[in-house]
Amino acid sequence: MFLLNSIWRGIKGLAKLAFPFFAKARELRHPGQRLRWVLRLLVLAATLVLLGFVNEWADLERVLRAPLPILRKIWLPLLFLLIYVMSWLIWWLWELLTAEKEGSEFPDIDEAWDAALRALEQASIDLTQSPLFLILGSPIGTEEALLNAAKLSFEVGRTPRGANAPLHVYANRDGIYLTCPGASLLGRQSALLAESPLTDGIPAAGPVPARSVAVDLPALAVATQGAASSPFEPGVLGRGPESSEEREKSPPDGRELSSQPRRRRASLIKDQLEVDLQTGRLQHLCRLIVRSRRPYCPINGILFLVPFSTTESADEADEIGAICQHDRAAVRDTLQVQCPVFAVICDLEMVPGFRTFIGRFPEEQREKVLGLDLPLVPVVDESGFARMINDSVRWIAQVLIPTLVYRLWRLEEPDRTNASEVLHENIQLNQVLTRLQVREDRVFRALARAFASESPDSTLFGGCYLAATGRDATHEQAFVVGIFRRLLENQNYVSWTAEALAEDADYRRWAMLGWSSIGVFVVMVASLGYFFWLG
Repeated sequence: MFLLNSIWRGIKGLAKLAFPFFAKARELRHPGQRLRWVLRLLVLAATLVLLGFVNEWADLERVLRAPLPILRKIWLPLLFLLIYVMSWLIWWLWELLTAEKEGSEFPDIDEAWDAALRALEQASIDLTQSPLFLILGSPIGTEEALLNAAKLSFEVGRTPRGANAPLHVYANRDGIYLTCPGASLLGRQSALLAESPLTDGIPAAGPVPARSVAVDLPALAVATQGAASSPFEPGVLGRGPESSEEREKSPPDGRELSSQPRRRRASLIKDQLEVDLQTGRLQHLCRLIVRSRRPYCPINGILFLVPFSTTESADEADEIGAICQHDRAAVRDTLQVQCPVFAVICDLEMVPGFRTFIGRFPEEQREKVLGLDLPLVPVVDESGFARMINDSVRWIAQVLIPTLVYRLWRLEEPDRTNASEVLHENIQLNQVLTRLQVREDRVFRALARAFASESPDSTLFGGCYLAATGRDATHEQAFVVGIFRRLLENQNYVSWTAEALAEDADYRRWAMLGWSSIGVFVVMVASLGYFFWLG
């Protein structure tokens, strides 16, 4: 059996070498192009010689009629050669008909995508075989810091390297991560945020008044059956506070949100020219993905990065939600695929006190998610889906974060003069609780606008998480590893949209009609040839 399988694999390899347009992309990478052509010609020559012997052995000269005797001797090799040449001509014609028009509207995206494909090929990573994840948006810091915080060993680092490149690819054999800071509305919004001063309109003084918590926990438990409720188990917290020497070594919180209100930014979603431009760029990138990964599904998951500063006001929360919704619709309509979607409220390291919050977590706990996993297809209707998102956000703000903060609080020790240090740390932790609870409703507004506008069956919303995505790996990065682990775990939950299935059915009908027409034509030609041969 092994011998037969080896022989069959060898025959298939020779066939794919002779007819490369029927082979997969990964099967044509090695050896090099020149050597492939040499081997191809050798296979062709050997095939023609073999068919010549078959022509002689079958004694086809007696049954064939031809104006020249030499044609009867080489009839079988000549027929194969004609079929071979016709196959190449048909493939060349197909490439001409399906090739995109010259002079792309977005040459910078084409150049960056080609550079990414070359880097993947050099690393022997097959774009069609490794899962592809699309990351929309960017932290206020750098996207490279986000990918570093994921602690993934990349064989292909940031490609292209240029800071102004519209897209970047990070890849290993387990996954390909595509960011598009210059080819999406969310990426453009993140760039505008990075250019504006980071402030926070929340007054620094005074605690947040206690609010009643109306979380429908039984309904949430039913809707999220099988999902993790909390990433932290009792007894694993309580990492010792940083010593004064460690705090002195850590960089200052120069990027923390200020307590002074800032001037309202111009609305990006109301700039129709910019919306059309960024939507066109994102759709063009999606078409490149489809072309490069055909016939497989274009992507395996989407990660939306929502900067924490975009939830400063209800208007800004509505705007960032509309931007996410617009980008999601552009991706879905172009790729025609349904895949898991996750939302990350990033830049939490800029919240006053969050560095103290991070510093109290053991390293293994920082690799978990700070948020709530949701079932991709919950057993709820559209209104129930919005309530589920609301309850999940409220659970994070009113249950998870307070529980963690209260367990991290310290009490003064009577026999030690550390009262001021303990008080300072507790104030920092309380600020984290204050800021996150004040933003609760605005985070829900953004997520509901972005993901609850359609049926949950078509959204596949997998959860909302909080993450620190700063540059300093020790003090500004946390809760990112688990998010990327969720992406990889859910990579197979993809399906074609109803529009894609209808389009495929239409193509199949036309293909069947075309093949039927060709079959009728071949039968007619063969019949005419047979009658002429008899006469």
